[in-house]
Amino acid sequence: MTVNKIVLAVLSIGLSSQVMALELHNAKVLDHREWTTGGAQGWFKSGNPTTAPSVFSNASARASVNSASGSVNSNIYITGNHSFNITNSNKEAKTYEYQYKLCADNQRCFNYVQHVQVNPGGYVTDSGTSNLAVYFSSAGSYRSSAYTGVKGDAQSEDTANGNIYVRK
Repeated sequence: MTVNKIVLAVLSIGLSSQVMALELHNAKVLDHREWTTGGAQGWFKSGNPTTAPSVFSNASARASVNSASGSVNSNIYITGNHSFNITNSNKEAKTYEYQYKLCADNQRCFNYVQHVQVNPGGYVTDSGTSNLAVYFSSAGSYRSSAYTGVKGDAQSEDTANGNIYVRK
């Protein structure tokens, strides 16, 4: 991997982390982590929140992934779509974790995890796209997957699967 690719990957992650469309009402971010595994390059680009808050304490999560194709030893770009909504109708503040994950062949993954505190009557909602650049040294068909999960007193998760076709 050249120095330029490493710099580009770091810049992409840094820029996408600053362009958040996360919507918080009576809530705050407690911590945030992003990482990749298996030598993959990954980044997240937030979109426009699309889910309206509810009057009940709840969590909902959605995920989808595209199928992709490419050549052996060339970057193949995989895209996952994620969205979630958390509403706290309890009488006390609650902490939630939400996670976006995009994987190629269950070994090369981009992970995005954030903890938020949602006060009584508050909500958090977000939607966005995760991106993963991977390459394969052998032709064949591989799996891709996108996961969105919310953990806390209200929980929800969704997983979507796709295919990666690699030709010689």
